[in-house]
Amino acid sequence: MRRNLPPLNAMRAFEAAYRHESFARAAVELNVAQAAVSRHVRDFEIWLGHPLFERHARGVRLTAAGRRLGGALVPVLDALSAAIEAERPRAPGGRPRVTVTVEPVIARCWLVRRLGLFREAHPDIDIELDPTDRLTDFTDGTADLGIRFGAGPWPAVEAERLVEVEVYPVAAPAIAAQLPAEPTMADLRRFTLLHEDRELWARFERATGAAGPMRPPSGLMLQDAQLAIEAAAMGQGIALGDSVLDFDIRKAGGLIRLTRRSVSDHAYWLVGPRRRAPSRPARLFRDWLRETLAADMAEAALLPINKT
Repeated sequence: MRRNLPPLNAMRAFEAAYRHESFARAAVELNVAQAAVSRHVRDFEIWLGHPLFERHARGVRLTAAGRRLGGALVPVLDALSAAIEAERPRAPGGRPRVTVTVEPVIARCWLVRRLGLFREAHPDIDIELDPTDRLTDFTDGTADLGIRFGAGPWPAVEAERLVEVEVYPVAAPAIAAQLPAEPTMADLRRFTLLHEDRELWARFERATGAAGPMRPPSGLMLQDAQLAIEAAAMGQGIALGDSVLDFDIRKAGGLIRLTRRSVSDHAYWLVGPRRRAPSRPARLFRDWLRETLAADMAEAALLPINKT
């Protein structure tokens, strides 16, 4: 059967430009000059007989035809790449691998403690963690997935909200026992306020409807959420916990959530490359991450709050 197909280089250049909606970023991915991408896309448009991009002084924008064709091409080229990769001989000792970029505090407080469960379920897959606060753009192929905290979403990456985060005061049981069931900020200020930044306590105070000017928290500045949570568990004061980061310590009874009031304007997100299907190891890790985090948060919702 004779197939009427465009030149492969032209098709690859268009598909990359479609995913990034940028000739410059497509050129970085393909390791060619931007002019080469522009030329290949133009050749593809001439071959098709109609434009796929609108050119503007500040960049390019896909036409309706470009969006239709790009959406059809991505899974086809992904499948072709996967089929070819499956037939390539592995290097000696080579194994499937998933590389995850993750904020260090999430890695330390939650993820690393659970990786053994993933490895038990998938012993054939190696995991490589890249703990960094930098938002990876995935264009260099060094990471498959990422876990990020923030308001999201972010440009140039696909972002899926995993769980909305609650932020609330926590303390060791000995301090919690000295507080009323729903303590006010005046009650909390009787103790040392532990904080990673001054703004977080101000946000919590605003969320609780405190009247009058808000005083900055005095106490111990640690500039690290894990250190603040651990210091609170040692009885050094009251910290602002995080429904994911403090889950293990609260479950073990080392910390008590002090009030039902909370700040909830950020989330943990799963991020990855735009318009590119994940590899099999990445899909398995993604699915495991969703299920594990959802199960932990369902259990966290049942943990006691102060004296209730």
